[in-house]
Amino acid sequence: MGTRVIPTDQWLGYLNSISTIKRKADVRVEILSEEFGDQVITERAPLLALMSEQKGSEACAVDIEIGNQNVNNADRLTHSVICTSKLQVEEDASGDPRAIALIGEDPQTHAKVTTIVRFL
Repeated sequence: MGTRVIPTDQWLGYLNSISTIKRKADVRVEILSEEFGDQVITERAPLLALMSEQKGSEACAVDIEIGNQNVNNADRLTHSVICTSKLQVEEDASGDPRAIALIGEDPQTHAKVTTIVRFL
């Protein structure tokens, strides 16, 4: 088990790959912040996608889409991590991701905020 940082220029490819491999895997999404307090966005929900914005005014944003989506029903939530500066992955012994930490700051207050996607 180890932790590694994904270089910024590899975010798009890495998140696309994880979105494909881990689609519909149950995740827990947490927000850690000294300024705002720790929060749980969801205890358990299926992952639909992890998406990185590479251009424009939201070039450092990463979206986490969770929930259920089928032909008759779309029950999903998108959580946007704005101003992401670091993408860190905790992996098990075989290299599978156990958790992805998106480290950034609140654009208004500049408070450090870490969003963690834990694979259950």
